[in-house]
Amino acid sequence: MVNNFATTKSFVQRLPLRFTRVNSINKAGKKITLMGQDGVNWMVLLTNENERGRVRLRRGWKGFCEAHGVKIGESFVLELMREKDSSHVLKFCTKLNCV
Repeated sequence: MVNNFATTKSFVQRLPLRFTRVNSINKAGKKITLMGQDGVNWMVLLTNENERGRVRLRRGWKGFCEAHGVKIGESFVLELMREKDSSHVLKFCTKLNCV
């Protein structure tokens, strides 16, 4: 599954509720792996945004954005991949560099 996102003004990235529920990544306090275009993995913390279960990328997201040159308001794609151990990885690419 691939989803389009845009970085928010505070470097806190909200994830769509349906996307997180369908893929079982809607649990706050859980860490998720982001894979940069360079193939390097970053661990990012998921936190609750509200009581409905919406989550966001929090601790680690700002550093990921800075390391990959993601600007506020810039659009990008996160592709959900599963590892052999069933953990979730979100593969990041900019709109220009997605294959």
